Amino acid sequence: MKVVWEKNSRVDELVGTGKISQEDVINRTTTDQFPEGKATVRLKDVRSKRPWVTVHIKSQHNPTLTQQGWMYWNCHHSQTTRVTFGGGWGTDVFNFNGYLQDSAPMKAIPKIIAEVKEALSIGDACNTNQNHCNSNIATSVPQNLI
Repeated sequence: MKVVWEKNSRVDELVGTGKISQEDVINRTTTDQFPEGKATVRLKDVRSKRPWVTVHIKSQHNPTLTQQGWMYWNCHHSQTTRVTFGGGWGTDVFNFNGYLQDSAPMKAIPKIIAEVKEALSIGDACNTNQNHCNSNIATSVPQNLI
């Protein structure tokens, strides 16, 4: 799953240092406008050493036929799961919320989190000398989902 970053000054710095690509940056928007089929990173407290990170994992839209009484209409919605970490929690405590019907995005979460931690150079599991991060998030995700 592709990771994209919502634009802010910290993301601009990551682009400037080559840690992420400019084409992986989207303009600030509301979460309902985040791209489908991608993991969008939103940062809070961007000037702190360890910002709050929320990764919005949004599925492809799922057309459904809805009925209320005698009226039918097509609805297009995307399911979203959010993974939050960082800030005062540290980088090895994660909060999951939301819903995804397909388990494929859940299987991608450890890789996504490792990519985000590496780009931000945060986390005890991040070894900048070897230029990679080993996230232990796989132990936080229920094993039946990965």
